Amino acid sequence: MSASCKLTTAEAVKRHLGLDGDEYDTLLGELIDSASEAIERYCGREFNQQQRTEHHDGGVPAVVLRARPVSSVASVHDDPSRNFDGGSLVDSARYVVDELAGIVELKTGRFGRGVRSVKVVYTGGYATVPDDVARACILLVAHWFNQATRLASDNDPGYAERGETADWPPPVRGLLWPYREVRV
Repeated sequence: MSASCKLTTAEAVKRHLGLDGDEYDTLLGELIDSASEAIERYCGREFNQQQRTEHHDGGVPAVVLRARPVSSVASVHDDPSRNFDGGSLVDSARYVVDELAGIVELKTGRFGRGVRSVKVVYTGGYATVPDDVARACILLVAHWFNQATRLASDNDPGYAERGETADWPPPVRGLLWPYREVRV
């Protein structure tokens, strides 16, 4: 799996580390890619904003979308036969969307019973990486960079496996905590 987007830039990390020039740009790019992927895995979500299509089980009054926040809902279909044709389109006046929580809820009643019988096409995720997430990525990359350059100066080619959260500085986990997804 690769990250849906880079959660920070090499320039931001270099400012944090007090680095000038481009000597470490390749290493920083690799670390940013690894940190972005590890953070998305830790949080259980992709941060980039894009159009998505999801299928949910019916028989419930509301469905929780995977990518939040939700910026728009293009369509909601309720079709136990899973054809999702024009006849299964739910009129937007019949549901409300909690954009921040990513919940599509019928104003009255329940979606029809059925496995994966509710189809939602929507745009979800962040147009801009949240500042807390970008900051966490900078701190994590800086931590790994310091490990890599310290160990390299000791002629030790290895360092802690990237992505092992036990090795992350506590502020990284603290900044990311509000963005973690809980799956039940």
